[in-house]
Amino acid sequence: MSRDRIAGQLQSDQVTEVEAADILDDSTFEAFVRSVQTYLAATADSAYLLLVEEDDEARCRGVFNCWTLGRHDPRPLVLLRRLLSSLDGRSLLDAISVLAHATAHPDILWSPHNWISPPVEEAVRKAFSWHPDELADIVRKTEALGAVWQRGGHGQSLWMLMSADKKARREASSRYSPSDGGRPRRNRNAPPQLLPGDSPARSR
Repeated sequence: MSRDRIAGQLQSDQVTEVEAADILDDSTFEAFVRSVQTYLAATADSAYLLLVEEDDEARCRGVFNCWTLGRHDPRPLVLLRRLLSSLDGRSLLDAISVLAHATAHPDILWSPHNWISPPVEEAVRKAFSWHPDELADIVRKTEALGAVWQRGGHGQSLWMLMSADKKARREASSRYSPSDGGRPRRNRNAPPQLLPGDSPARSR
């Protein structure tokens, strides 16, 4: 099947893309086995349960299990989005970075190794529906972790997730300021503080 025909499809056990340069021989066999073992570990029934572990390092592994499979199946990334507000620590920052790949983030160095197929991206973006209080809680957590609201930072990636939901974006921009940790604005008539990455165009 040609690359063009695969590009717009969900990859699965029946449809997948393999680089022509990926040749299995004696020199690549051990790496192939390691890749298979990693894949099987990520697809085990318990792989996603790591997201609710108390240990942050274990949650980080759960986040990247979602990323491993979520590029070709929206369900792991939708699950990650649903659990986002329950995360904290490094796993929260990693989850924000992973989910930002389903947006038109202008400062991700896009390549065939981190693209999400269009059908998956569309399905994941539908899950980016936010309640203002949920966003305020996530903002407080990310700022407490040292996230910065500038291009290339976790703040920008979070803004990309927020701005995918136009209704929540307007609400959050008018009610909350990232610079004060998500607390309500004193001056409700003040213009909203917009962050880098507003309405970007992604080029692949």
